[in-house]
Amino acid sequence: MRWPRFRLTVRRMMTAITVLGICLGTGVLAFRCVVDFKHSYHLRGQHPIARELYLRLVGPGDDVEALIRRIPPHMLRRRGPYVSMSYFPRGPLSRGGISLAATQILAKEGKVMSAGSGDCTWQLEYFDHLGPDEHAEFWRLLRLQPGCHPELGDGPN
Repeated sequence: MRWPRFRLTVRRMMTAITVLGICLGTGVLAFRCVVDFKHSYHLRGQHPIARELYLRLVGPGDDVEALIRRIPPHMLRRRGPYVSMSYFPRGPLSRGGISLAATQILAKEGKVMSAGSGDCTWQLEYFDHLGPDEHAEFWRLLRLQPGCHPELGDGPN
């Protein structure tokens, strides 16, 4: 019987030892370090706004209009006091196109309140300061006026 051969190079060993040493040496639990690595791995394919959210450069209470000017969303929906912004990994969608991955930011009354990223196999919520009633109200308003409405201030489809 022949055992499978694993190529454990010095470089891979040193990388693993370094990561483990940093995790344990900084007082961070190894599990938390693995979770952070997993999230950073998934975020590599997302829009750059996902990295800013993960690093808390964009957070709850930030001015939504300033964020829209600084990083224009690929899809923008304004309904009542709510503003929904969507960012897609490969840029704006073509007409009628869909994306299985996105970073979504929801604001209420001019302030960022909720944000998350995900695709068909994972989901990450950065923060959510809206209650279930507020989420339901936004979706109710969106169902009343689906699609893109430039007269309401919506951005590209």
